Amino acid sequence: MLLNQADTDSSSVLYETTFGGGGGMGASHFWDVNWGMGLDITYSYQGQRKNYGLDDTTFFDGFVDVQLQYVKIPVTAMYRNDSDTRFRYTAALGPMLMFLLEGRRIYSETEFYTEAAGDVTDEYNMVNWGLYTSHGIGYRLGEKIWLNLNFRADWAISDAENKSALIYNQLTQTADVYPADRPKTHNVILGASLGAQISFGPKGPKVVRK
Repeated sequence: MLLNQADTDSSSVLYETTFGGGGGMGASHFWDVNWGMGLDITYSYQGQRKNYGLDDTTFFDGFVDVQLQYVKIPVTAMYRNDSDTRFRYTAALGPMLMFLLEGRRIYSETEFYTEAAGDVTDEYNMVNWGLYTSHGIGYRLGEKIWLNLNFRADWAISDAENKSALIYNQLTQTADVYPADRPKTHNVILGASLGAQISFGPKGPKVVRK
């Protein structure tokens, strides 16, 4: 999701539910049963679909899809409960860097059923920074193998848009600039991930229940 207050406040723009995908890997180190730190490297395909022309004031009636590809690197503090149980709760929180790989924009005009698309990588900042958090449940498949289901969110505090870039409209073949008072655009992601975790080294202190 690409959130911009000027767009969300506009009566001529409707934000559509936008889905993406991704994958990656990570490593973590726990210094006791419960607490540790983690480093992930993930690929993310994300963006935003907007429906324009709701009040007949925009230049066309249709949809605009922005598709962005990022490499994300969150560094997090991690918590997990008793690892001697079959199920365990996990949580992570920390800062995150996002590196833009590619950006594309697709115009879909509904009145005449025309489409236009083009590369818009230069219109977005190559580096974003923000916050990452996840909460999940792990299920023990073996002594050191876990199946994890995590619900995650990340929010880029920095501006996703390059406000100094020319904004090229592939449909009308014209270019423009952002308004001087346009607020920041934030990358916001809510999602879920499913993955396997393999533990190395000692299992950790034994929890004795009384």
